[in-house]
Amino acid sequence: MIEICAKGGNKVRDEYAKAFAKNFTPENDARVEAPRRNVLLHNLRSAPDFAVEPADGIESIEVSSLNFYFPGGGFSRFECRGQGETIYQFLDKQFADHSPLKAKGWTIIGAAIRIVLRAVEGKRRKTLTVTLNSPNTTTLPNKTDLDRHITLGLLEFQKRYPKNPHLH
Repeated sequence: MIEICAKGGNKVRDEYAKAFAKNFTPENDARVEAPRRNVLLHNLRSAPDFAVEPADGIESIEVSSLNFYFPGGGFSRFECRGQGETIYQFLDKQFADHSPLKAKGWTIIGAAIRIVLRAVEGKRRKTLTVTLNSPNTTTLPNKTDLDRHITLGLLEFQKRYPKNPHLH
């Protein structure tokens, strides 16, 4: 499977796919597009417990931002920038029962998850930030294969992203 990411949208991406198929697979120019999977943002309404094992090589995981929508045109974005307080603690402290996490009508339409990978074998620690937007847009295609594998496995295990029926 080959993923093509191109600035310019579907039209440019389709041109790249046709050129690739023509030059590298001339006997089979039919392109099969992998279906997008919906992100499960409703699962982020309460603070997730990202349970990881030491062997995973993950130092920490946090939800670093949440985007909300309210019918009638209300939008808000909250981002966690400080140490020692999660975005959930901040929203609870600032808004209590009026928090978009607790008040009726607010829907989570986007989130950013920050994953800090431990330093290993001479490599420094690394921070991966993955953005999830409803219904099915992520920044995963822009990550390296290894980073995408780590992130997809984590999100699927935590039920934030449905399993790919074509791979499991």
